[in-house]
Amino acid sequence: MGRWTDREASGDGLQVDVRQLQRALRDRVDGEIRFDAGSRGAYSTDASNYRQVPIGVVVPRSVEAGAEAIAVCHELRAPVISRGGGTSLAGQTCNAAVILDWSKYCHRLLSVDESSRARPAVRPVRLCRSGCGRTGGRSRAAAAAGGPRRRPGPRP
Repeated sequence: MGRWTDREASGDGLQVDVRQLQRALRDRVDGEIRFDAGSRGAYSTDASNYRQVPIGVVVPRSVEAGAEAIAVCHELRAPVISRGGGTSLAGQTCNAAVILDWSKYCHRLLSVDESSRARPAVRPVRLCRSGCGRTGGRSRAAAAAGGPRRRPGPRP
């Protein structure tokens, strides 16, 4: 497990000035910028058995703020991992990187397309557009609330 000092983070040949990164993110990104040990520890794991302490955590208030956080990290050569609901079972959201957590502010259901149906003879499906922090279960529940769900059954 990597440990980052306040001054410098390194791994896989990358050198990241953590203080400069934190300052730039605070100056340019509309969101929560978390580089404290508690937040980093909380984001060091997901639903898997993997554990890797991140460099820091950004909780953007909008998609645009997330894009700006990625731009800052790119300029300062810091790796980035995008995290939705943190439900990964294979450790995809755990690494020595800046974690973008979309689940707090970017989780709205944007639309449910009632007219779209995939394979209507087999199973009706409502297509949903949502923010990147929305979990699949919440989207399915919202789509189901739009009307009864038909399940396949034997034909008479």
